[in-house]
Amino acid sequence: MCVLQPVQIICIGEGPVVHITPADIDWGQIPVLVDDSKTLKLSNESLIPAHFTTSLVLIIFVYRKMVKEILKK
Repeated sequence: MCVLQPVQIICIGEGPVVHITPADIDWGQIPVLVDDSKTLKLSNESLIPAHFTTSLVLIIFVYRKMVKEILKK
């Protein structure tokens, strides 16, 4: 008769490995209403599919400060 023995299985999983180049972007000062673009290279270094999305974060407080200074004059 075969006796079943409990077995503990432990594993560590990893998702896609995505590399981003360059790691930082310095936009510097850009005049108002002037388009400026930068390029990021995203590469998937694994066999697991990686889904990419983008979003834009606006720094409104700089604009508000400029408006307040103009209104004070």
